[in-house]
Amino acid sequence: MKLQLNHEYNLFHLFKRNNVYAEDIHKYLKDISWAKQRIGSLPADWLKNLSKDEYKSATQKVDETFYEFAIDTEKSSDFNKLLPPLVEALKKILKRNDITINFEGEGGFKYCQKLNVGDYSYALSTFKAPTKDCYSAKHPDHSQFAEPQKVFWVYKKSPHGRVAKPFMARFCDYDYPEGAYILSKFIDKTDIRRAKAPISGFREKYYPLVNNDNYAAAIRNNEINNILVDVGGVVENDLFSKKDLQDKLFRQNLYTFLDRIGKEWNWCMRNPYSKSEQILIEQVKKGNDIFKMDLRTLNGSPDDIREAIKIVRRLRAVHKLKTKLALNGKFEEYKKYLKRHEAEYSNLLRYEFDGVI
Repeated sequence: MKLQLNHEYNLFHLFKRNNVYAEDIHKYLKDISWAKQRIGSLPADWLKNLSKDEYKSATQKVDETFYEFAIDTEKSSDFNKLLPPLVEALKKILKRNDITINFEGEGGFKYCQKLNVGDYSYALSTFKAPTKDCYSAKHPDHSQFAEPQKVFWVYKKSPHGRVAKPFMARFCDYDYPEGAYILSKFIDKTDIRRAKAPISGFREKYYPLVNNDNYAAAIRNNEINNILVDVGGVVENDLFSKKDLQDKLFRQNLYTFLDRIGKEWNWCMRNPYSKSEQILIEQVKKGNDIFKMDLRTLNGSPDDIREAIKIVRRLRAVHKLKTKLALNGKFEEYKKYLKRHEAEYSNLLRYEFDGVI
């Protein structure tokens, strides 16, 4: 992409709106000062013991401290030795003693530390020394050449609360690859109360961004409590470029249909030969409106009838939306997307989308 930088202050805004690769960064990094490689800001809570006129200096000093720590972690993974000086430096800069840190783990490209400051926890990610593959790839999606700036773009373009919030980072390029880091919110896997519900895999296919990591296990490891904590494999979704999906209302309606497909598919996997569904299908074939009739009068065991009532309740919202769109002549616009998932339809959902119900 061609970068347009009119002044030094819009770099952060550029990264939030675009997935900028190291190849592009390389073209202009020589024209900005070392200090401008820092993007974002410190969490407000970190500054509570400082006066306002100390904020800028403290932020610069924390950035320099993280920069030096990141360089050290490229050379050594002896965190028992590296972590104490980091904590002491932060205590001095921020004028507080309620700071602790511990090594949390590592992946293919990064080390992660859990940094506790006051009542809150943060993930401090630093990068391993770049491999030959990182240098040879024209547009690497992982490593220090992509992730520090990408994390802000992914956070902005993703559904609210689905990505660990980034605060501050330092990016780099091929000539100056050292010192990159990311400071973000720490997502605790034991904090089940704040866990997000899983997103339907059908809906995810039509999000602005997709994860292109090659292995399902890698994608699972990128999330904690269904919140993305590693943005390395995230890229733009080519499907999202379609005109239909640029319309917010269209997307919301499509997501409603896709969520129902996913839920019905999961139900069908658990109940492949459901008598309750067959009871409802018989009524549909007779031309009866299962959304208006008294289902308690149907023939079947009490358990099957109760389940049939639950099925109709689940389908009622999607039936109402489909009917509304069909009356306006707009439902056909959705069918080209829904047809892609026809193999996952329940029988009743197939009747619904085909206009039989």
